Amino acid sequence: MWGKRRGPWITAAGIILLAGSLRAQVQVGDNLSLNANGNVSADYSDTWGNIAQSSHGLSFGMSGALTGFYYNPNFLSFSINPYFNQSRANSNFQSITNSSGVALSSALFSGSHFPGSVHYRKSYNSQGSFGLPGLPNFTTTGNNQSFGVNWSELLPGLPTLTAGFQMGRDNYSLFGSKQEGGSRFHSIFLTSSYSVNGYRLSAGVNVGSSHAVIPGIFAAQHQQTSDSSTRNFNVALSHPLPWSGNFGSSYNRSYIHSDYLGYRFNGNIDTIVVGAGFHPTQKFSMSFNTDYSDNLSGSLYQAIVPTPGGGGGSGGSSTGGAVVGSESTSYSWDFGFLSTYAFAPNLQAQAQFQRRQQYYSGQAYSSINYGGGVNYHRRMVGGSLGAGVYANGTRVDKTGENTLGLNADVAYNRRLGKWTVGSTVLYGQNMQTLLVTYLSSYYTVTGNASRRFGPLFWNSGASAYRTGLSAYKGTSSSGESYSSTIGTGRLNVGGAYSRSDGSSLANAGGLIQPPIPPIVPGGLQIVYSGTSYSVSASGSPVRRLTFTFGYLNADTNSNNQGITSWNNMKQESAFVQYQFRQVGMRGGYSRLVQGFSGSGVAPEKLNSFSIGIYRWFSFF
Repeated sequence: MWGKRRGPWITAAGIILLAGSLRAQVQVGDNLSLNANGNVSADYSDTWGNIAQSSHGLSFGMSGALTGFYYNPNFLSFSINPYFNQSRANSNFQSITNSSGVALSSALFSGSHFPGSVHYRKSYNSQGSFGLPGLPNFTTTGNNQSFGVNWSELLPGLPTLTAGFQMGRDNYSLFGSKQEGGSRFHSIFLTSSYSVNGYRLSAGVNVGSSHAVIPGIFAAQHQQTSDSSTRNFNVALSHPLPWSGNFGSSYNRSYIHSDYLGYRFNGNIDTIVVGAGFHPTQKFSMSFNTDYSDNLSGSLYQAIVPTPGGGGGSGGSSTGGAVVGSESTSYSWDFGFLSTYAFAPNLQAQAQFQRRQQYYSGQAYSSINYGGGVNYHRRMVGGSLGAGVYANGTRVDKTGENTLGLNADVAYNRRLGKWTVGSTVLYGQNMQTLLVTYLSSYYTVTGNASRRFGPLFWNSGASAYRTGLSAYKGTSSSGESYSSTIGTGRLNVGGAYSRSDGSSLANAGGLIQPPIPPIVPGGLQIVYSGTSYSVSASGSPVRRLTFTFGYLNADTNSNNQGITSWNNMKQESAFVQYQFRQVGMRGGYSRLVQGFSGSGVAPEKLNSFSIGIYRWFSFF
């Protein structure tokens, strides 16, 4: 068999080794300047699996970069980066299967009063991911593209204008499920600003829409869709004040029409914000602010439901299992005061007062929140210490409930002989959320240590977190992770472990954690948990030779509306490369095993192997 394939291999090797003779200086007219370089490769590759059709043979690939400008770099400059038949087994294009595509960007009239830019990107058969909070992402493959154009008018003495248009599309399939997902969007915006007599004025408008398809594995076994269209208009005004102060105000009106997995919102949100700050002395500062929204329901919908763009307002309504109820009237008003005083450059105290009024779910609520604290930082015991503590009290008028809250943080880093250690702790209890009636609690702990043992350098880290609402069970999310590496620089090995669990919402790009779980209907919530571990090795034991190796295993489960899916993903990858000047040899192997019990199909196993030669060249 080798004899039959020897002819194509010799031909490919000859082309690549002689590629340097293609160098030439290309002159196109008198004003066009070009520079082009890239890699060409010839590889023998083999792909096989239990679902994918097996294939093997000789293939050619390339990646390149064409840059240049016309007349002057500030007149027109551009960059074009095409690639063809690139896979993770033999390149850094992050695709298990062969991927091709192009990226283009250009700038016109840079540095002038009318600058503009255009960008475009398209890829085929590229690897993507479906995200999980605190855990390795599931692997997808698909096609995507994006396009955008921006233009500005920046004439002295006149209002500035900036306009832009963006659009994109992404379609993917989830390995091991035979299910597909994707998204598409487009938006157009116009902004303007102007300064006159110390007043800074700005305004903007944005119109957009989006559509997302979510795989049924995470949506009660049924493929779900999410649609959103938005219109947003805003104006803002600011002006300096005495005592090194500043005044600012803004008005924002948003309209949103959204259908997220059958939960809908359609309406307007009007928001007004006014604030002022003063710094009368070097040590003392104070600020006042107030904001009003005529649709608290819409503001909550925006904050919770994963839809891009603006959001919902006056006369709005929620139907079909509304996130915050089906009423058409809700509002919120907040007033706050904050002052700070610096006793010393490294010691600062602060005090605050806040009054909040809200109406939602047919009930009126109001509360007072007050508190104060100190922040301190200095060099201590050979290291650096930073710490802060803040205590607050909250009273809800309707219930007469009084609660005490605490927020604290401390960070310390120092050297201990040959060791370098550091740690950070964040803690919060009964801290206010978007709604008066909910308080949150959380903690985050991180630590790291490193030292040198002769020629070896060791580094390790750990972290843990937990967050949830103080008075509601089943609202918490938590996780922990540990990692460690040791090596000489030329040879390094490492390992990692992580665990995560909580409640989430799904969009086309993965699962996300909502900020206020109890407000989200149970039909939308996806409860998840899982663990993962990984090992890796990399190095360059001899000059010009590099290699990498990695193994990852993740076991997770997800539950939506009583339907559970047990999921597993294993990834293995190895890559080795030897380069001599502009010519090199490389080989790679990757293996993916991914499956979902809720999909009703067997886990997918995909293997890819490649070995070949490549050459870097410069055309001009």
